[in-house]
Amino acid sequence: MQTPCELNSFMSAFAHAAVGMAITDLNGRFVGVNDAFCRITGYSCAELRSLDFLSITHPDYREWHAKFINQLMERQVPAFVLEKPYVKKSGELVWA
Repeated sequence: MQTPCELNSFMSAFAHAAVGMAITDLNGRFVGVNDAFCRITGYSCAELRSLDFLSITHPDYREWHAKFINQLMERQVPAFVLEKPYVKKSGELVWA
């Protein structure tokens, strides 16, 4: 269990990170995003909270990403890292 100090340190690092970061629930809905992630995707924090990560993932990569999520949920893998194209609010693609 994290102490309040550790939690405050995490939240500060999350909020002020130069890299885009997002936290999702088990259904893939965004529950927290930092400013860098908003700049990368072109969406506001409020807009992203109404979406899930697959809805802004390029259609050609949705099934591929869902496969990794399923493996994680079934505990076949402890974690994963991937780079994929997101569809920005403007319709442009951005790799992240």
